[in-house]
Amino acid sequence: MKLIKKYWKKTILILLSTAGYFIISIETEIFKDLSFLVQCLLFLTFFSINLIGTVGIDEFEYGKLFQKLKTEKETLGTLLRISEKEISDLHRVITKFFNYSIIYRKDIIEKLELKEEFLCIMKSSEGFGKVWNNLEDKKMLPFTKILDGLPGSVRPFEKDGLFLIPIENLKGFNHKDIRLFINKKIIPKVKTERIQFLKTLTKDQKKLVDKFSYKYIAFILRKNSLDYDTENRKFSDKFVQFIVSNQGERTLAQITNELAEFVEGKEVLNLIDWEAFIDDLNDDQKKLLSNYGDSIRSKFKQGKIRNIVDISNGDILKISSIIQSVLKNDTTERKSKNLADKIVKGANETIRILRSAGAKL
Repeated sequence: MKLIKKYWKKTILILLSTAGYFIISIETEIFKDLSFLVQCLLFLTFFSINLIGTVGIDEFEYGKLFQKLKTEKETLGTLLRISEKEISDLHRVITKFFNYSIIYRKDIIEKLELKEEFLCIMKSSEGFGKVWNNLEDKKMLPFTKILDGLPGSVRPFEKDGLFLIPIENLKGFNHKDIRLFINKKIIPKVKTERIQFLKTLTKDQKKLVDKFSYKYIAFILRKNSLDYDTENRKFSDKFVQFIVSNQGERTLAQITNELAEFVEGKEVLNLIDWEAFIDDLNDDQKKLLSNYGDSIRSKFKQGKIRNIVDISNGDILKISSIIQSVLKNDTTERKSKNLADKIVKGANETIRILRSAGAKL
């Protein structure tokens, strides 16, 4: 049944041609009474159906696959030639669209895989719970600072004490004795860092500090065993960029092609947050886009600016004028121009990075 479902088109065509030959074989007298031309046409019809079902569909599918592989090969070849800086830029662009676009994330998340092993550590506040609330400068606590400083360390949740560290970056790591590794390589550094941290506290704050203590849970995350999802939330940009940067070239090429198609979509501006392609919005600009974003998108659409490529190719004065016509008295022409500059600059940079990675835009 699985094969029939997979090859249902071929099954139907072969069934039709077989049925035709079967009918001819049992109704030979009727077939003989037909003219020679009609007999030839029937045979040619059944032969054509059989040929399409056995060979034609395969050739069509192979053609589509070949074209897909050809496009992917071109993008992959470009990815292998671009610089580390450009690769880093590509990771950043993909990360922002991943974090600020639900639609893009749903399309792409199944392609992301991690093929390494990771040491995962969850830790406690290490005896600084009482003093933490009295700190004006919320520095990293000693245990956090040491774990954060390990090569490749990343925190999926910014405010939680969960760390993922690629095992290949941990010198002297023993899969069979995680505790020994932590006691020898991490805890001594935590103790040293704790001494430095205490020096920054006032006398009153030091009185609130408990004796040196800690709690942690550590375990190994095996290859391809990491799953993650969000709804109305987002991971830290650092974590997503960490996931993206760990992809192989082929997967990165596929993701790049997907993103290129996405940014060309007619409704893309309605499917993403502005921060997906604009890096340096200040608080005032974020507030304006939050309050008037839908109206700006609507005006853009009326002006035939439907996607990020249109913004990149658009006239800065026209875009500034559209923004000012929406914001009116809530801002000034100069501020509208500055916002338009950032929108166009972000679109240009996104398109540039995708093109440098081989995307056809």
